[in-house]
Amino acid sequence: MSGQDLLDAHALLANLSITDVSAVQPINGGSDTAIWHVIWNGQPYALRVGGRTTCRCFMRGRAQP
Repeated sequence: MSGQDLLDAHALLANLSITDVSAVQPINGGSDTAIWHVIWNGQPYALRVGGRTTCRCFMRGRAQP
């Protein structure tokens, strides 16, 4: 995935009610995941948005008892 240029990190964070970030920087790395380094309330966080295969694995994992 790594399509940070296709996704708006600020809009994704706003959907999570996080609007007062002081920095958002894309990180190279995830083959099927877009990753940003986010500074929020003075603390560092990672915003990760998974692609189709990541979502399928997550849903499959949730279905396991």
